[in-house]
Amino acid sequence: MKIVEFYKSLLNFQPPETFLVEPKYGKGHMEPDLFMIWKRAPFFVEIQRSIYSEKVMNEKFNRYVSYFMSNEWQQEPWQPEDKKVFPKIILITDTRYNLPTHSGVQFFQVHNIKQFLTFASRTLDIKKILQNRKGSK
Repeated sequence: MKIVEFYKSLLNFQPPETFLVEPKYGKGHMEPDLFMIWKRAPFFVEIQRSIYSEKVMNEKFNRYVSYFMSNEWQQEPWQPEDKKVFPKIILITDTRYNLPTHSGVQFFQVHNIKQFLTFASRTLDIKKILQNRKGSK
């Protein structure tokens, strides 16, 4: 039911190009609620409405890192030819988790897709400001 609600919330902004529910990536790897290509970018989505322990969330994070390190994602049919892209992970949750960091695996913890878009637009604005500062020196 939460996946349907999430899909409907996407439609308020832009329909996804791809929307795969509960895709499988093999033993030892993550099991996202969905994979989507939205706004020309790949995402894994985890919809967490329960509260999980730090141990459970770290295990979940480590499964994404395992998949990243396997490089299997580079063979996905949606990958561009010229540049391989690991999907960002949108974690829809009311709970803030203290997740580890990894250079190739990026989690966005948000309450809903609108909050994600607000966060993403602020991040882009900051990047533009920094690029302009570098260009003016």
